[in-house]
Amino acid sequence: MKRQELKNLLQGVDNANEIIDRIMELNGADVENAKKNASTDYEAVVAERDKWKAEAESYGKGGAKYVDPVEIERLKKFETDTKTAQRRATVVAAVNEMLTRNKVNSN
Repeated sequence: MKRQELKNLLQGVDNANEIIDRIMELNGADVENAKKNASTDYEAVVAERDKWKAEAESYGKGGAKYVDPVEIERLKKFETDTKTAQRRATVVAAVNEMLTRNKVNSN
């Protein structure tokens, strides 16, 4: 917004300079307020970016082979539980087959 544009719009108005001064003051305040808010938003975005960048770098330490230690432990427990369940199912099936073959009631 330029003063000359406002003067052209307010031709013939008695107190045009006062009106233009007031408009420029209000506009200046709005611009400063927008700058202040923009810098706050910018700083928040930069902080969040830095946080995610640091987290991504932790994965980069091991390259494509990096795995979270907590996930490794969870997978080891899952493997143990699965093998135990498979062994139990094999034993139960074998006992049931033996009982059936010998014509024994499994109850």
